[in-house]
Formats: sequence, C-alpha cells, structure tokens
Amino acid sequence: MQGHEMTVVETDGHYVKPFVVKNLNIYSGETYSVLIKADQDPNRNYWLASNVVSRKPGT
Repeated sequence: MQGHEMTVVETDGHYVKPFVVKNLNIYSGETYSVLIKADQDPNRNYWLASNVVSRKPGT
C-alpha cells in the first residue's frame, strides 16, 4: 500500500517473527498475513497494487 509499511506475521499458515516490508513478492501457492497501520494523512488516497511477474498476465 503506497506510503505504508506492512508487518508480515504469518507465511503459509505458520506464524513468523514479525518483520517490516514495503513490498512483498508472493509466488504461486504462497500465502501471507500482514498488518498495515493506517497512520498516514486520512485526506489522501493510497494505491494498493499488484503485478504478475514471470507469467503471461492471461494465465
């Protein structure tokens, strides 16, 4: 999420020692749980984006 950090707390059904990231690459079959603290200016809009890498977008 633009302008926000994410705290990863779980990967593939297993709790992990929390760590902070700005971006997260997720591969086929993987799952993550993240916490996002909404602490930025509430009068602005923030983008959440995803991108397909290493595959044709139609697959």
